[in-house]
Amino acid sequence: MRHVFNFIDTSTEAREYVLRVSYIECYNELISDLLNPVNGSNLLIREDAKKGIYVERLKEEIVTSAEQIFSLLSAGQAYRR
Repeated sequence: MRHVFNFIDTSTEAREYVLRVSYIECYNELISDLLNPVNGSNLLIREDAKKGIYVERLKEEIVTSAEQIFSLLSAGQAYRR
């Protein structure tokens, strides 16, 4: 993760990057959103012509640093089974 942010920070190209993080668990054929445990149990996998395959109602957090990602992973870890 630090490598990704290092690449973005040292990039000389005139581009804008947006990084999103989600964290799911598949357990006993149930998909759970570990970043939104209240609203995120038994999520469904969907397919859309524009989006492709996605998990319905999955929370995505926009992040700006590797430390933010590590913090989200630590928070989500508490909700794993």
